[in-house]
Amino acid sequence: ESYPPPTEAPAAFLDRDGTLCKHVQYLSDPKQFELLPGVEEALQALQSAGFRLVIVTNQPGIGFGYFSNEDFYRVNLEMLRQLSAGGILIDKIYFSPYTKAEGRPCRKPGTLLGERAIQELNLIREDSIMFGDSDADVGFAKNLGCMSCLIAEDSDNRQFSEHFTAKSLLDGVRLFLDSREKVDVSG
Repeated sequence: ESYPPPTEAPAAFLDRDGTLCKHVQYLSDPKQFELLPGVEEALQALQSAGFRLVIVTNQPGIGFGYFSNEDFYRVNLEMLRQLSAGGILIDKIYFSPYTKAEGRPCRKPGTLLGERAIQELNLIREDSIMFGDSDADVGFAKNLGCMSCLIAEDSDNRQFSEHFTAKSLLDGVRLFLDSREKVDVSG
């Protein structure tokens, strides 16, 4: 049977490694999964503000054969376990298992996964934002037509996001939500 689409809502697209959790080269062991400080609070704030939480992540380690889809799922399970303890619900996780050399459109900055999320989750593109720690994340947002926030501890040698740049996800979420309140002039 088919269900009606979910009600329309904006999304907070989230990179996983280096944005939500500590960056571990080719993270494949749930024991190595570690949420970054402030991530729970940041996601709770986005969720309270009515954003769907959608993870979009490149996982070239799968394409290189360093770990399997199952390893990736096990790490995600640990992440979801930790987040749900804080009352956080991730709406969906999209990933690209390909290496950069394979040049697939599902790999950020390609937008295939974003387009799929917009369709499947009934997302409002122009009110959505991508939070990530790489130029690929900023490029994904730009190509998809939504806002972006680059998470960069040292933002000196990085291309800036045209919208927001912050030292942590929590700082970025605060900047973003504050900017919306200032713009929202009702009546």
